[in-house]
Amino acid sequence: MKFLSILFVTSFIFITLVQLPISAIGIMFLLKEHWIVSIFIAFALMFIPVIGPLAAVYGAVTVLKWPFLAALTVFFFPYILYVALIIFGATSLFKTVRNIFHPEARHPPEIIDAEFTVKEDNPPSLPKD
Repeated sequence: MKFLSILFVTSFIFITLVQLPISAIGIMFLLKEHWIVSIFIAFALMFIPVIGPLAAVYGAVTVLKWPFLAALTVFFFPYILYVALIIFGATSLFKTVRNIFHPEARHPPEIIDAEFTVKEDNPPSLPKD
């Protein structure tokens, strides 16, 4: 299960780096913009979860003539892998990250019950006159 978590992180980083130039090519083709402007737009789209890979799929299919299913599989591979991680319950990597930043979640504070006794509050008796 840890292998799937490591595979998810490395594939996400690798696909993101491959996605940038291919998205820039697709944006340059679609908007007829200069390549520098296209790189800035592609860089901004790279951090939007579904829009970035869709731009890369468009660039790969229209400009580079990749098969649609192959481009979809390549650029949405981290999402497919994430669904597999959820299905197999291997999201321990995310729990580890949470434990690093929130250590109290790993070891919740113990509740200590205090033992005490209650004495009845008897008012002192007053002397009779």
